[in-house]
Amino acid sequence: MATKLTLGAHAVKALMEQAKRFDVMSVHLAKSADLATSQADEIAEWTSKLIDAVTKIRRETQDKAAACRERVQDKIRTLKTQANSVKRKILDTTELDSSRTIKANLRLIFGPPRQTEYKSRATKAVMATSLIRINTIRGLCESNPHSVITLSTTYPTKVWTESSPGVFDGIIKQVKEEKEQDWPEEIVDIMDELETERPMSVEFRNLRAKISQHKDRRRRRLGEFDGPALEIAPLPPVQTGELATQTLSGQYPSGMSIFAYIHSTANNLPTEMKDMYTNAPASNISKMPEPFRKAVENSRLWKWERSQGLKTTGCWPSLFPKDHRQDVSFTIWCDNKGGEYLTDFFGGQVEMSS
Repeated sequence: MATKLTLGAHAVKALMEQAKRFDVMSVHLAKSADLATSQADEIAEWTSKLIDAVTKIRRETQDKAAACRERVQDKIRTLKTQANSVKRKILDTTELDSSRTIKANLRLIFGPPRQTEYKSRATKAVMATSLIRINTIRGLCESNPHSVITLSTTYPTKVWTESSPGVFDGIIKQVKEEKEQDWPEEIVDIMDELETERPMSVEFRNLRAKISQHKDRRRRRLGEFDGPALEIAPLPPVQTGELATQTLSGQYPSGMSIFAYIHSTANNLPTEMKDMYTNAPASNISKMPEPFRKAVENSRLWKWERSQGLKTTGCWPSLFPKDHRQDVSFTIWCDNKGGEYLTDFFGGQVEMSS
């Protein structure tokens, strides 16, 4: 690419120098009328040849430019077709085939720049071009966050870093047309993982926040339940004693969970569980304040997960009802002694026992 640009600049410079020479010649001939008259026929002949040569250069240059633009458009269309195929598969299966592409892209776009001891002129030129492109992509985070996710999941790093300026501009134009998508939730988990791995830019945190907000809105969206709902009849409000009696004797309506029973009782509304979230990154235990963190880390579930080398945990699942007006159940798993301590710590009172 650098060689082509150099050759192009050299050709333009040569034409400019020739044009200047002819300007000087025209002034010289104007001052030497006898010379112009005696050599008029010869000058006319060579002038005609020069015009033909310049016309040929202009025509060939325009043809080459048109062919080059068409090749660029063909390349952009091919890349778009490939990217759309990858995107459709991701959205249809709600999972990534591999996290390699998105991790590589997010590290390069939002992570700290790579440092090398020796930088040749060519290396410096490549790094400067990459930095310009990285800043272009970062600039999309605020207004087009889904464009950044589309590029990061469907275009390998090599495609947008090593492509020609025309192809890169075409890719950016294509992804800027992307609308909001229901991306797999593991993308947020991957972003969390990368943030613990290395320092990431401010744009990265903004992007994560926007994608996470979209995920939360989608989670609460009514009428988009993927599986069969738990059909639960509404229950009238009951007194504490009635609740305890029904709980102890197992007198829940058929098929009703404790979650559903408490929600319908508290809200006097039909309750259907819509989503259950679990398998969070285990590293997020660092975000949990005391005394919860110690209690979770002492649980049998946590210890078993770590003994199996699992990177995720089910120690803080959350249950979302289908009706967004109702409360969400966020549960933490802890050891028995830790549970007693937490109950005592928050002043919990015995409501039922068996």
